[in-house]
Amino acid sequence: MWRRLSVGAAPAKSRLYVVLAAVLLTRCATLIHNEFEEVPVTSTPTGADVALDCGRGPNRLGITPITVVLRRGDTNCSVTVAKSGFVEARVDFHRLLSSAALADVAAGAIAAGIAASTNIDFSAQNGTTSGGTVNVSASGSGSISPAAAGGVVFGVTALVDAASGAIYAHSPKRVDVVLRPKP
Repeated sequence: MWRRLSVGAAPAKSRLYVVLAAVLLTRCATLIHNEFEEVPVTSTPTGADVALDCGRGPNRLGITPITVVLRRGDTNCSVTVAKSGFVEARVDFHRLLSSAALADVAAGAIAAGIAASTNIDFSAQNGTTSGGTVNVSASGSGSISPAAAGGVVFGVTALVDAASGAIYAHSPKRVDVVLRPKP
């Protein structure tokens, strides 16, 4: 009597690690960076007042040099730099897709790869006392297509990262203002 069990592409322990990695990757951009983004602000001359407005009214944050913190999900942010005797300067931020959003695509590709490589082959042979032999064999692939698995994981990761704002970044990455004297 003999039995053989072979599992497609990877042993069970390795497959568990791959599945665990795929689950952890469902928050790809969020893992790479969080929902907040730091932007350094400097001015010439230094010591200028800095206010940040992201659509909820301006908030005075301090004086230059300073690092302001933006929510990645905010769409209409601007920073105002002002100093007595100088013309006030305003810099608008533009929200863009972050390069970390590519991690969402990678998570979908990993999930598609797992679904594509999953197959299980079973083979068994069992002799009986009368000398007969029973052979059982089966093979097949997972019940979900690789495209569907990749699409589901990509969709979930993109939604989670968009909701947290982690999928976005702001431009410019730093603000350096040269204040002009008032006439």
